[in-house]
Amino acid sequence: MVAPPSCSLWCNNAASARPSRALVAPTLRKLRPTHALRRDETMPQAMDALSLLMKDHDLVKDIFKKIESSEDEAERKSLFEQFMDEIAIHERIEEEIFYAALQKLPNARADVMEAFEEHHVVDMIMSEMDVEPNDEKWDAKFTVMKENVEHHIKDEEEKLFPKAEKLLGKETLGKLGAQMADLKEEELRALDEQAEEEEPEETMRKR
Repeated sequence: MVAPPSCSLWCNNAASARPSRALVAPTLRKLRPTHALRRDETMPQAMDALSLLMKDHDLVKDIFKKIESSEDEAERKSLFEQFMDEIAIHERIEEEIFYAALQKLPNARADVMEAFEEHHVVDMIMSEMDVEPNDEKWDAKFTVMKENVEHHIKDEEEKLFPKAEKLLGKETLGKLGAQMADLKEEELRALDEQAEEEEPEETMRKR
């Protein structure tokens, strides 16, 4: 894969201040069949950075709707685990590649710093949430987290993305999109491998 652009000192500090992905999604939970289908359906060969990120945004909003409309605890748990996987991968490709490219530009640094902090807020809420969506406290935290994610998406799509399109240009956004797609595929492959490793362990526990 193509190496992502390097971050500045403040960018690295902002990223290191956030909870680790191991804390937010403790085991990068198993890839389910729905994830495998989504990979084929939403990861076309050529997609620029903004289109790729907006597809992620649409997927996350769709998961939120399904969680809110479901009354089945097992389904809600599965959907929340899917969200945890999706957001961990989305944040990594966005921070390490897209934000890293944008933060080099003086006119975008403040916007990128704000976006990092918005990720941080969401991650902190997620780190406090049990994966069992079965009580009022969980529902309250989910609502607050959802509102923060939706605010972040709105900010990016209405402010940051148009600025990125103007400052970076079509060619650079295309290259960044290719790098992000490579890294996302690598993360999805890791989830596949983890699922295969964990499946025999679960079978043994059920015996």
